Amino acid sequence: MRRTIMKHFFRELNDVKAVIAEGYISLYETVNLKKGDIVRFDTQAGESSAILINNHRTFRGEIVVCNEIVGFRVTSINAGESKPYQGAKDSITEILKTQLVINSIELSIEDLMNIHTKTIINLDCLYDDKNYENVYLYISGVKVAGGRTQIYDEYFAIEITEVYTEMQTRKDIAVRSSGYIIDSDKVRGYDFRRPDKVTYRQILRMKDIHISSLRMMKIVLPEIRNYSVLKVDQCSYSEITKQLADNYSYYIVNTSDALRRDGNTIKDQNFVVQRPEFTYKLNEEAITFITKLMSNRFVYGEKSFIICSKKTGFFNTIQSTESISELIVEPVRNAWKEIRNFNFSGVSTIKENAGCDELIPEHDMVITIEIGDDKSGSDLVLIYPYIFLESVLEVMG
Repeated sequence: MRRTIMKHFFRELNDVKAVIAEGYISLYETVNLKKGDIVRFDTQAGESSAILINNHRTFRGEIVVCNEIVGFRVTSINAGESKPYQGAKDSITEILKTQLVINSIELSIEDLMNIHTKTIINLDCLYDDKNYENVYLYISGVKVAGGRTQIYDEYFAIEITEVYTEMQTRKDIAVRSSGYIIDSDKVRGYDFRRPDKVTYRQILRMKDIHISSLRMMKIVLPEIRNYSVLKVDQCSYSEITKQLADNYSYYIVNTSDALRRDGNTIKDQNFVVQRPEFTYKLNEEAITFITKLMSNRFVYGEKSFIICSKKTGFFNTIQSTESISELIVEPVRNAWKEIRNFNFSGVSTIKENAGCDELIPEHDMVITIEIGDDKSGSDLVLIYPYIFLESVLEVMG
């Protein structure tokens, strides 16, 4: 009898909900929701999304799109916490919890056992790259409305295109504004194919880190006394390499804890989880591509980043990898110490066009730090793969 129960337990389907953002709304605003309203959330673009299993926060990650199918890539098993409501309330129903949900699916315990960091969960829905209207507003766990994803002052929002539930106006509902219903002229669209990987606060923190590293460089390199951190940005790897073109020399910086595993040691790991009954399934070709991509990240990309020096600039006069390590990499390492203490195992030269897909696939998002002066522009550019920063973004605000 026990074996039968356990067999059913592992096959029991669980509600798995991909939550992009969370926030609050008043009960009064809820019953007055209509098409065209915009509801904002407390989650910034660039913050992790969450997976809720049976309404319990379980792990975090990011929304990805592969062959028009929407998925969720797990980045952390740490579930994180919801932000509490900051205002006052007089009853438990006066202010209600909201969620921006991309889809809800069912997975068994057996399916969930195959989920690890870097696993992509198929969310069984297609991506609308024009309007992306298939996101949903949940209030107190109830699917109330559908709409399209928007951004309001760095925060996620939903523009409601359809209200699903019949709302009843009641005299016993107090008039209350939550501050989460906003004006439509202050929002912009959001593209999950080119998502924000870091928040505005994290960009400012990275700028401070590299201002500190530049200050240390200037102690031994008086030639760069007028240099500053010109720009911190996020873009795709192909975008930054096209921008730099052949005008820069490229170097890979490896940390001593870099993962250099044989790809065969992880060949049995599942990088895609989906059920046979899903309407939209990734085919074998797509699964093979994802598996190769994630395996390469295990082997190459997690603990490495790129330094680029302009061929006509000062930093390119520092030719030897030993000098690059001492004069550039070491100040960068010291500036990162407060957040992440790592050692560098070496610097190596790569192709001038940085065509190193094993390190960073061309469509992957990267964070770039540009250093130089206002007249001649960027002399030194640091390119961090998102996966390199993934483990420290949480503590960066």
